[in-house]
Amino acid sequence: MANPMPPLPSEAQDFMPLHNAKGPALNAKDQMGPIAYLHKIVAKVASFTALVTDSGKIFTNLGATGTVTVTLPAVADSTGVVIGLFAAAAYAFAATAPSGTLIADGNAAATTLTFGTASHIIGGMAWFYCDGTKWYGFAAGNLSAIPTIT
Repeated sequence: MANPMPPLPSEAQDFMPLHNAKGPALNAKDQMGPIAYLHKIVAKVASFTALVTDSGKIFTNLGATGTVTVTLPAVADSTGVVIGLFAAAAYAFAATAPSGTLIADGNAAATTLTFGTASHIIGGMAWFYCDGTKWYGFAAGNLSAIPTIT
């Protein structure tokens, strides 16, 4: 039977295969498709603009000594792009979308999602998905790390 899963992205070298705890690595491409790959984790210590080619990565602020803001790419160029943020340092960590294009936590025209409550930053996690017209922000991770949406 032919593999029903779509081919892996050309950036597959940026992902790591899952390993079977009872034996060798799974043949993820043939057995499980792209869902069997972990995301590449990249630490950023200064604010930056994410690129469409960063899709699938999780950015952390590990090692930062101040606020780190990730500017998400333009929605028109980002259909299918997925970007993750994980707060690993005790400094504000934010994502900014083009004005009014972020939908998150009761705000259909937001611009920024920030993990900034001092005692609850570390462990904050958010995923951003784009459909070509809007960025959709989903907070996850540390349940006490509640983001501010503006």
